[in-house]
Amino acid sequence: MARISVLGISGGVSTPSRTTAVVSALVKAVASRVPSDAGLIEITEAAPSIFAGLSRGALGASGEAIIQRVEKADLLVVGTPVYRASYTGALKHLFDLVDYIPAHNKRFAVKPEQEGSAFVAIPGVDLGEILCIQEERQVGNDNCVSFNRLKLQIPESPLRPHFVKATVKVRRYHDGAYAIFHGPRCLGRYDHNGIAVQTQKAA
Repeated sequence: MARISVLGISGGVSTPSRTTAVVSALVKAVASRVPSDAGLIEITEAAPSIFAGLSRGALGASGEAIIQRVEKADLLVVGTPVYRASYTGALKHLFDLVDYIPAHNKRFAVKPEQEGSAFVAIPGVDLGEILCIQEERQVGNDNCVSFNRLKLQIPESPLRPHFVKATVKVRRYHDGAYAIFHGPRCLGRYDHNGIAVQTQKAA
């Protein structure tokens, strides 16, 4: 059996600490049954290093070393006293700085059976026209549509002389562009400033 890394973390804030004693006993119990390298982090000793910065990039070398010990451990044994239904802020801050994604991927990632992307195109479907914001508006007397403090001028159309008072749908896309639809027909497309960029013929 391969050796594992077992790390105890005690959130006790006093010295000596009953919490530390319990965590240490559990770590030793695991080590006596499984080939392992055991270690212990006491929050009273680690707090100055992990509170050196509010983000991981602001930590010093000692704080980064503590975080890496937590990330590299195969098994964590964590104990903390509870004060009025909450645990110590230092312990919470420690785990807020830990990046769990590599450990998660190490345990749960499955190697793909085939190479390539799992995403496939949907023939005949424009996802941009689906994954957008769409709202109804009524065309004004100037043949314009007001939307997000913009005036979207409907261009000339072979369908009818104007669209005054007609109910249309305005779509806003992920890149900030806009379009006006009357039923299934696109009446006009606009950039993020509301300037017409394309006149689409009726379908």
